[in-house]
Amino acid sequence: YWEILTAGLAYATYRGLALALIIPFLWTIDLAAWQRYRINYVYVFEFNPRKRLTAVQMLDISLNNILVYLANMLTYLLHKDVWILSHVNQNTYPCSLAIFFLVQFFGPSVVVGKWRDNKVIIRSLQQVLIAPFGRVRFLDSIVADVLTSTVKPMVDVWHVFRYYLFALLLALGAMKKESRNSSFVNNADMVIICL
Repeated sequence: YWEILTAGLAYATYRGLALALIIPFLWTIDLAAWQRYRINYVYVFEFNPRKRLTAVQMLDISLNNILVYLANMLTYLLHKDVWILSHVNQNTYPCSLAIFFLVQFFGPSVVVGKWRDNKVIIRSLQQVLIAPFGRVRFLDSIVADVLTSTVKPMVDVWHVFRYYLFALLLALGAMKKESRNSSFVNNADMVIICL
């Protein structure tokens, strides 16, 4: 039973993190179209002109993320067949991929590259969360539209986060094994889906 549950959560991890591959790739297509037709997207989205990404740089990031994603998924699928990989817990692979994407999108510029400005993403997400009370920009409305269009993968990401959080708390001894059946663990979806 536990293997079936963890396999389902691993596939939910990969399905939810596929969203992290699709959005930058589609953004690359948008950047290429805007650059081709000379639309001043830097002004429209209020980007920093010195730290903006061109379509080629964004394509480079997207393709590198796809390679990491596919390599990680391949090691997950071949886990039992390769002798060296069989000594590692199979749940390590989806967790490491989730950490990689978190660092990629929200990490400091020292880690992810000097020419990327991730503060724009964080500020825009912050404005979306306090929507009626914050400032209204075109970029914030685009981010809000993307978030509302990707509810199902976001719920997958929430399930994965919850799974790894409870596994970490169990490993650290902060939770007892009997609390797996508690109402908070089983009904935590109601809190996030309402948001």
